[in-house]
Amino acid sequence: MKRIYPWLVVLAGIAGAILRGTQLCYGYEKSGLPKDGYLALPVLTAVVLIGCVILSRFYRNARPFETTFYAPAPQRAAGILIGVLTAAVGLGGILSVPEQLEEEISEFYEVIQPGSLIVAATYAQWILCVLTGISIAAIAAGQNGVQRGKVYATCTVVPMFWAGVTMVMIYHANSGNPVQTAFVYELLLCAAVMAAFYGIAGFFYSDGSAARFMMYGGAAVYLGLTAVGGRIDAWLFGAGNVEITAMWQQAALGLCALFVLPLLFSVPSRLGGQEE
Repeated sequence: MKRIYPWLVVLAGIAGAILRGTQLCYGYEKSGLPKDGYLALPVLTAVVLIGCVILSRFYRNARPFETTFYAPAPQRAAGILIGVLTAAVGLGGILSVPEQLEEEISEFYEVIQPGSLIVAATYAQWILCVLTGISIAAIAAGQNGVQRGKVYATCTVVPMFWAGVTMVMIYHANSGNPVQTAFVYELLLCAAVMAAFYGIAGFFYSDGSAARFMMYGGAAVYLGLTAVGGRIDAWLFGAGNVEITAMWQQAALGLCALFVLPLLFSVPSRLGGQEE
């Protein structure tokens, strides 16, 4: 079961992406209100998240970061590349802030101008995204088996903080939308990314828990595949406009979930059937 669990998460995420794409393409009236009958995705999500809680209990080991997440050079290089791409997304977000603010103005019928707090928060979101990319690259580079001190755990704090800010910004952009299914999976993904990096941080201390990371990491991978994959499906099939802000947010969140994916597979392979 320990080695099957990551594959179950991936398969569930693929199914979730298909269902989410279908929901975005066909699950709403022209008025924006949801149609009846699209309950498969909420049910699947509830089952998967409960399954993550239950199945993660099989991982009872606690090992240091350098033991649990050791990766060969090609995997480390892939992780560094994900970090670089995340930083590039953040840079793209910074450069497109004027367009993002124009989108927000149009949502309010050009009546309400974004205040200085919103402008500052928008810039902060993408600056933190750049720092998140740098942090991910540093974490990936540290998967070489060399012992890392507690100071290295600060690399996990920035992604957590960025995901929290992104959650607030997504909710702000959709706070007037009564159709919660239009954005709730993105909010859950932000929370899961925060929790996954929190789970990674524990391995730099004495309270590293494989069960905790597998629970949070599994949720992050599933929701990443579901939310980002489903949104890509919808965009490819022309369901709704491609908003600049959502595009950058989806890209960055998807890259964070992609970084967690190989870590999810490394825990059972490194710890195997050992017990504490």
